[in-house]
Amino acid sequence: MTKKRVSACFPLILLGGCSAIQYDEGIADRLLTQGQHREAYTHYQYLAQFGLPKTQRKLAQLYLQQGNDYQALLWLEKAGASGDLPAQLKRARLLAFSQDPNVSDVTQGRALILQLIDQGYDAAIKDLIKLLALGQGNFIPPKYLIIAQQKAQQGHQASCYLFGEMYINGQAPQLSGAQAKDYHLCAAQHFEKAFYGLSVLYNQQPNLGDFEQVYQLLKASKHPRKQNVGFKIAKKIANGSLAHWNGQHAETLLLWLAETDPRAYYHLAVLYVKQPTIGKDLTDIMDVLSQGKAAGDLDCYAFEAEMYLFGIRAIQDPWRAEKLLLEAPESSSYINFLLGALYSEGYLGEPHYPKALAYLDKSAVSGFKRADRQLSKIYSGGSGIKFDLIAAAKYQLLAQANEDQLSRFKQKFNISEQQMAQATAQAEHEQNKRLSSPLNNKDQLI
Repeated sequence: MTKKRVSACFPLILLGGCSAIQYDEGIADRLLTQGQHREAYTHYQYLAQFGLPKTQRKLAQLYLQQGNDYQALLWLEKAGASGDLPAQLKRARLLAFSQDPNVSDVTQGRALILQLIDQGYDAAIKDLIKLLALGQGNFIPPKYLIIAQQKAQQGHQASCYLFGEMYINGQAPQLSGAQAKDYHLCAAQHFEKAFYGLSVLYNQQPNLGDFEQVYQLLKASKHPRKQNVGFKIAKKIANGSLAHWNGQHAETLLLWLAETDPRAYYHLAVLYVKQPTIGKDLTDIMDVLSQGKAAGDLDCYAFEAEMYLFGIRAIQDPWRAEKLLLEAPESSSYINFLLGALYSEGYLGEPHYPKALAYLDKSAVSGFKRADRQLSKIYSGGSGIKFDLIAAAKYQLLAQANEDQLSRFKQKFNISEQQMAQATAQAEHEQNKRLSSPLNNKDQLI
């Protein structure tokens, strides 16, 4: 591990004073794993000035987590200038795929990715997938795909993943389904996303494999992030994206995930509510939620409360919903949204807007889009709170309303272009403020 330990003495030394602060990368790493990002940042920021590429990369990663692509790019450029290939690749990815217009440069990012492949840095091959997805295929000389296919045939996992994904996206007609299956199986040893690729392939061509095969492979895998892809597959099954598999397959995955991950209880409960054909009644659903609450999953408190608040498969009981939300061991963006909805809609009597806005603001700041939609509804309602169309439009934008939704909203309230421009500027300012807050977005139920 790259280490640098220094005591920082400031100009106060002239007066006989010296800071005893010690900066150490190992300490910073521990702080980061403990979730103390600000404290870790202090160490990384100081040490990065000494030209340590690994530390500069870690500092860049912190900026990325905060949504500050520009500062991340600057530190990656410094790390890459020292010959650090991982930093050069991260910088190339940021240029090619960033959503920040002040950072994005697809042409330069693509050129750097191809340059790294030329240098024999095989990790860059994986990024050809994203370039193809961006419609950059015409700008990638054929030799790079030939190199990647040769490596795939030799068992190079990133190359296998590339061609497996290309096949299921209709970009590798020269392959057969059996070859694509072999490539996904090769890639699954290292890339957990390959399990989802297999799921898609088996649903496109059921003769190649079935749910049970993917499930057993996933269970046997030693990949540290296999649970994440398990949740993704369960969600895609539940919403019908994997049409040849059904709710009972999603249930099988979630029951397995629940053995090690309490989040699965929430997803199981939602699955049982949305797919009654699985055959679970209210008692079964409440039992699953009770297990999740016992395991400390806050979403289980919130979802049980939502069922009682809105009368979902249960008798509507807003007082019971409030009690559940207030008894949760700690708050969350989901819980704050429900409390805001409870008080703003007057489920307990007259609406209490000050209390509602306090909860909804907390929820919205952490990225919960349902809270933004509720805030838009409040400000456009003008009942009990000042009518504010610009604020309402701002929250519509923050909720990521699509073009049709925005068009209907503008027509309904006859919003002018000038008002919309003001709302857009306010939404951009608010979004920049939110980027430094960790997201806990449970808008999309499984």
